[in-house]
Amino acid sequence: MSEPVPAAPRADAGGGAAAPIDKKLWLRLSPLLDDLLDLEPAQRGEHLARLRADDAGLADELERLMATLPELDASGFMQGTPPLPGTGHPGQMIGPWQLDHEIGQGGMGSVWRAHRTDGRFEGHAAVKFLNLGLMTRSGLDRFAREGRILARLSHPNIARLIDAGLVDERQPYLLLEYIDGQPIDRYCDAHDLDVPARLKLFLDVLAAVAHAHTRLILHRDIKPGNILVTAAGEVKLLDFGVATLLAPVDSGGSTAAEPTIGAPQAFTPAYAAPEQVLGGEMGTPTDVYALGVLLFQLLGGGHPTNPLRRADHPDASHIGTMRAVVEGQSRRLSDAAIERAQAAAREPGAQRSDLQVALKRARGLRGDIDTIVGKALRKAPGERYANASEFAADLRRHLAHEPILARNEAPLALVRKFVRRHRAGVAMAVGFVLTLSGATALALWQAHERQQQRLRAESLVEFMLGDLRKRLEPVGRLEVLDGVGSEVLRYYDKAPSHGLDDAQSLAQRARAQHLIGEIRERRGQYAESLAVFKDAALSTQRLMEAAPKDTQRIFNHSQSVYWVGHAARALALKAESRAAFEQYLALTRRLTELEPDHDDWIAEEAFAEVAVGVDELEASQAVQALASFERAATRFAPLAARRPELMDQMATFEGWIASAYQAMNNYPQALAAQQRKLAALDRLPDMQSNRPAESNRAIALQTISTLQLALGDTAAATASAGQAVDRLKALVTLDPANMSWKAWLVNCELTLTGALLEDGHRDEAQAHWQAAAALLREASGSQVAHSVRGELAGNRLLALQARLDPGAGDLRAALQARAQGWAPIPAHADNLADQRFSRTNLLLNLGDLQAAHRDTAAAEATWSQALSLMADLGTVPFEDIDKILLGRLHARLGHKEVASALLEAVRHTSFKHPDVNRLAQELSQPPLNDSKPPRR
Repeated sequence: MSEPVPAAPRADAGGGAAAPIDKKLWLRLSPLLDDLLDLEPAQRGEHLARLRADDAGLADELERLMATLPELDASGFMQGTPPLPGTGHPGQMIGPWQLDHEIGQGGMGSVWRAHRTDGRFEGHAAVKFLNLGLMTRSGLDRFAREGRILARLSHPNIARLIDAGLVDERQPYLLLEYIDGQPIDRYCDAHDLDVPARLKLFLDVLAAVAHAHTRLILHRDIKPGNILVTAAGEVKLLDFGVATLLAPVDSGGSTAAEPTIGAPQAFTPAYAAPEQVLGGEMGTPTDVYALGVLLFQLLGGGHPTNPLRRADHPDASHIGTMRAVVEGQSRRLSDAAIERAQAAAREPGAQRSDLQVALKRARGLRGDIDTIVGKALRKAPGERYANASEFAADLRRHLAHEPILARNEAPLALVRKFVRRHRAGVAMAVGFVLTLSGATALALWQAHERQQQRLRAESLVEFMLGDLRKRLEPVGRLEVLDGVGSEVLRYYDKAPSHGLDDAQSLAQRARAQHLIGEIRERRGQYAESLAVFKDAALSTQRLMEAAPKDTQRIFNHSQSVYWVGHAARALALKAESRAAFEQYLALTRRLTELEPDHDDWIAEEAFAEVAVGVDELEASQAVQALASFERAATRFAPLAARRPELMDQMATFEGWIASAYQAMNNYPQALAAQQRKLAALDRLPDMQSNRPAESNRAIALQTISTLQLALGDTAAATASAGQAVDRLKALVTLDPANMSWKAWLVNCELTLTGALLEDGHRDEAQAHWQAAAALLREASGSQVAHSVRGELAGNRLLALQARLDPGAGDLRAALQARAQGWAPIPAHADNLADQRFSRTNLLLNLGDLQAAHRDTAAAEATWSQALSLMADLGTVPFEDIDKILLGRLHARLGHKEVASALLEAVRHTSFKHPDVNRLAQELSQPPLNDSKPPRR
């Protein structure tokens, strides 16, 4: 039970003494009572009414306590403040500094202005004393923490620490830079700053907070009263009294193991982030939220949860505000600013001109500023800007009329920003955009103006394909390019034909269509991209037919045809894809006939051979595919020998040759081709700094390991997989955010696990399995984890665990849950063979575990399910590894003759994988090769 706290006497209904107040209730009442006492008597009734809406019981208790005020006032209770020793007084000396007067009181203590008296220089400082009520161990620690934090900060927008010490050997103090200024909100209002000026001032605040963040310090109490602006317009961030070190430091400045969970929880509710109000884990996004509230206020929005109340209003700390911070949604800044402007206009004496100015300013906040502030005020910390630096970067982009990163903007809005920054360079493009809007509609009917409009359109196409593309593609703004391209195409669709003079426009139109088609293909809109590419091919074909020996026009048409084939392949339109790629090859051969020594045409013919070969390989025509790939490599080899920077493409050709050999179950030749691929990558210039090439090399080593294991060389397979893991680990260390490299590292760790297990190194295999499991857990929320590659890795992980630790308590349930969670595999999936093997192998292991637990019926059902999966997805030919897996399933189901036939099919091949011996052992036959015996 709670201990009762005596209450002040009050008259109750029977005239008796007041009952004691429960301690827990008092802890809730005390801050609310403080808020009431801070208000003018006339405001208290309204405030109580608001509190009653939140909690009627609390409001009743407060009302009873307030009824005792007249009696207390009459008795002179607590009137006057007795002097407190050691907290400062005018004239007191702190070293060479003499106190002038008190300039502030806070939760941590009092602050005094002081001046220098030793004659060395004239100046003022602020002296901060620890509140005597906090002269406890924790209070002293907090005060010392503030000093240590300030000592780590050195920034022109942060009030600097000058000195620290003890008065009379017991009263701690901090000597700080004295700032003669106004709180930032009052400064902005007093100087009637416009929005850009307020933003630039706010950027100084962000710079100060970012400086603290880079030193692993959170401020945790950002509000106008802690940000002063001097008469010269200089911003100073104050009061790190409730700041928290993200990595705590001891008194010597070194990293300490001191936990921060016991750090003070003081904050200003109106500026506190939801996680701060709830006592949750805080980080740099916590300060970002407070900065968002501050900017919302500076730009005229009041408080985000109530635009008609200022964030620093006395009732902003009551329980309703904290509830709104946690549960409510922030208003859009521009809407809040308009609402406040309209409310101000209803005040007596308001001027209509003032309203118009305020409304214009509020409407100017729509767009970027609304979005930036909205991102800073998101409820979830992970959805805000990660830190003050990111917040500042987006504001600077807005001020420079560049695309912000907080959202995807409307296409034409981004174009307008770009043009504002490059007026001269895109003047013709601007004219074109104005023309599209109808500004020169009548002039378009004149011949001269038609010519000018075409030139402007061509300029916009160049702008779109060049500078705009380079700026927007790296930040993922594909829809913007799509939108701009669509505007261009609408012009060309409406423009009249100009006969032979229209060739340039037709070419530009095709170029724009290529870009739009590529963008839609990258966004997964394959049907739309195919339609655009077909339309482009009609344009380039018309141009080529008009000049059949013009190699540039032939090349342009070949590109349109290639993209038609590419889009058709993505849609599994196999006949259409093959026809397009064969036309692409014919066009490139025409190029090399006309200009045999042109390097670009030679390379293009090789690329076309590969495109046709890939279609042949997917159609199970491995022999024809191999011939296509080898023709490509032969054609390209002299070119790569002259230009070593093309060796990565040569490596790609060798990789396709290896794939064709592997599809033919010719593992020695596949291995030789992969080794040639490695040699080609080694010949690239600047290999040590070429990270994409290094990742390709690691992937090649992983594939080599798989081939070596297929040939029964477990030691070589282990060595190659180990090299792949080492190379990818080095890359991931250089770029931990690269999820693709991490996904390949998982794959290589699992390959190494399997090779080590086959080579008899169970403990090492276990260690690498655990490394792969940890990486998969780390990537659990990423896009890679939910891709086909992520499924394959998850399946392999569990299948290997079944071999490493079949007795794991929850393994059977995990295998079963995974098997039940698979989505159907599309019949045209590029990696159909991999998915088929991965799922079937996992089901084999699940059935084995069920059988080990004497659940024979379930085991047979699982193995039968695996057989059905192999049959349903049998459109891709079986490699030897598939045949052995199929044989092991038939052996478990008692189909000995079928299993023996499958085993016999690989008897005289080069396939010596350890699974071959496993199947022989399961059929009670002698081993078929001399590789190491199987291990479980």
